[in-house]
Amino acid sequence: MKFLVQIYLKGLYYFIVDKNFRKFFYLTMLYGLSLKRKSNSININGNKLKVLDFKSFVWQFYEIYFKGYYTFETLNSGPVIIDCGSNIGLSLLNFKSQYKNSKIYAFEADKNVFDVLNENIKNNHLENVNLFNQAVWVKNEKISFLPDGVDGGRIEGGLDTTNQVDAIDFNEFLKGFNKVDFLKMDIEGAETSVIPHIKEGLSKVDNLFVEFHSFDGQDQAFDKIVTTLTDCGFRFYIDNVVFKNHPFMNKKAKNNIDLQLNIFAYKI
Repeated sequence: MKFLVQIYLKGLYYFIVDKNFRKFFYLTMLYGLSLKRKSNSININGNKLKVLDFKSFVWQFYEIYFKGYYTFETLNSGPVIIDCGSNIGLSLLNFKSQYKNSKIYAFEADKNVFDVLNENIKNNHLENVNLFNQAVWVKNEKISFLPDGVDGGRIEGGLDTTNQVDAIDFNEFLKGFNKVDFLKMDIEGAETSVIPHIKEGLSKVDNLFVEFHSFDGQDQAFDKIVTTLTDCGFRFYIDNVVFKNHPFMNKKAKNNIDLQLNIFAYKI
């Protein structure tokens, strides 16, 4: 009973004091129960945003605006921000609301999602935003890609030529910068290859967000992420996304993912 009261009061507290939680609550009531993927437009903080899927958008809003996943501090009035896995651009709107003069480089591999991203950036007149319809990877090549049309498209590897995208050697890309104030990496599993590959370039990065994915039947490779970040002088906070009751008994993966973590890495 005490636990239930605490949860209820905590939600009530945020509803009263936090406008973003109230907005999230409103969006959840309006769109959260929608079972179908719908393409439509939503007004968010004075910006008109084309949305591919309401459920996905609601949880993006929760993480970006209420939880503040990408909120960071810097003394640089025009920080360099690199966003790998930009989806429809809600993260970019948030970055620009924090730092109007920021210089943003945004990657989105899914062509259909990229077209919506490009439309959203143009319609909201965001300046100094460079968009790349490429997958972030360890070499420059064509690589097979499995799209889901929303926010879960990922590199498949192998020799499948039915659906390929252009991939970029991200380590080579980072060589063009002296400093990166914020690097966001949400690339649906490719991070276990890319993060060790860019170890040298991470010396330029002050703040790093990584969404770590572990797919059922594959090596988890979480140690590669932790070792690389530790060697590069990062401290980090980890937030678990996939919660399970009785994890020793419940070993089934949800949507083929048996572990998903949000990693917030920073230098002091």
